[in-house]
Amino acid sequence: RVFLQEFNEVRRLRELSAAPYPNFTPGLPQEIEKNPDLFSTVRDSPSRIGFIAFGLQPRHLDSEHLQKTIDHIVQFRSFLHYHIKCSKSHMHTRMRKRVENL
Repeated sequence: RVFLQEFNEVRRLRELSAAPYPNFTPGLPQEIEKNPDLFSTVRDSPSRIGFIAFGLQPRHLDSEHLQKTIDHIVQFRSFLHYHIKCSKSHMHTRMRKRVENL
């Protein structure tokens, strides 16, 4: 959850202001709550920790940037899983070093 909340913090960086901004919410986004067809497809699951929605601007959807925007959004899940695994690995390495130093 903390890892996903960092996406909300990163969008404040000036260098990334042109990128589509991700928004992490622990509950259902309004778009899903207000649409009965979408709401009926969402099941409660104890493993679900939230949703990430992307805010797209018109510049992301023009003919020059559209394909790149689509590619990044489609690859986001793999990107997220990779970085979560790397973070876990880093934490385990640090914990092992602490145990060895005891």
